[in-house]
Amino acid sequence: MQTTNTSGLQDWITQLDRRIYAVLIGATLGIIGGLVGLMLAIIGPIFTFAIVFGLVAGLYILTDISAALYAVIGITFLLPFGTFPFKVGLTPTLIDLVL
Repeated sequence: MQTTNTSGLQDWITQLDRRIYAVLIGATLGIIGGLVGLMLAIIGPIFTFAIVFGLVAGLYILTDISAALYAVIGITFLLPFGTFPFKVGLTPTLIDLVL
């Protein structure tokens, strides 16, 4: 029988004492909350929301293949409407860059 690293990690987590597990979860949540608060103070709420939303969406897409397919289809449909912020006789779109 083959064992993987995740199996060893799962065994280690399940054999932990509940109090140690609670401290680890609390410390992790505290660190994440502190980082989000620091990001709010440094870069502002809009960029912080975009980063957190992007990370959560990315993790969800990594775990669900149909979500990844829908994301690719959505990007494909929206790609022709994105334009560059400059004009060279006309405003080039993102699809022009790809072609």
